[in-house]
Amino acid sequence: MLTRPAFAQVAADFTTTGRVDPAVLVDATVRYVTEAAVAGVEVIVMDSLIPYVPSLIALGYDEPQIAAIVDGLADRIAAFPTMAIFLDGDASTSLGRAAAREGPDWLGWYAAKLARYGVLAAPEPNLDALSDYLSRERALTLRVLRRQPWALSVVERVDELSPEDVFEVVRHAVTGFCGPAP
Repeated sequence: MLTRPAFAQVAADFTTTGRVDPAVLVDATVRYVTEAAVAGVEVIVMDSLIPYVPSLIALGYDEPQIAAIVDGLADRIAAFPTMAIFLDGDASTSLGRAAAREGPDWLGWYAAKLARYGVLAAPEPNLDALSDYLSRERALTLRVLRRQPWALSVVERVDELSPEDVFEVVRHAVTGFCGPAP
C-alpha cells in the first residue's frame, strides 16, 4: 500500500514522524478507490490496514475516535459497494503460526513493537499477553465494522483451515457480493 501514489503522503508522514493523521489516511483511501474506479477496476482488495483499526489503536485513539474516523471513511466511499472480510480465529494459534513462518525472533519483535506503541505493558514475547491484546483489538475492530453500511463477512476459525480453504471461503464471499468474474 505504501508504494501506491495515492498513499504517498501516508508513506511520507509515517517515514518522517512514525505517525499519520487520520484525515490523511482517509483522504488517501478515497483517492485510491476513486482512481481505481476511474481506471475501470471492478474489485479492489485491500489488506488489514483498512479500516485502520490496529494502526489507530497504536496511534493512541480510543474507540469513539476510531469509530468516528471509520464512519467518516464509510461516508466518503459510500458510492462504492464495499465488503469487509474479517478472518477470525484463535489468536494464540495465529501467533504461533506467524512465529513459525517469520522465524524465532519475530514474536519478540512483535511484542516490542506493541510495547513501543503503548498497547502492551511489557516488551517480552508473552503469548498470553499478546493473545489478550489481539482479542481486544479483534473485538474493537468487529464493533467498528458492524457500525458500517458495508457488507461484512466474518470467516470464523481460520486457524483450523488451510490457506487454500481460507482462500476458497473468501473467494466465495466476494463472488456472492460482486457476482462471477466476466
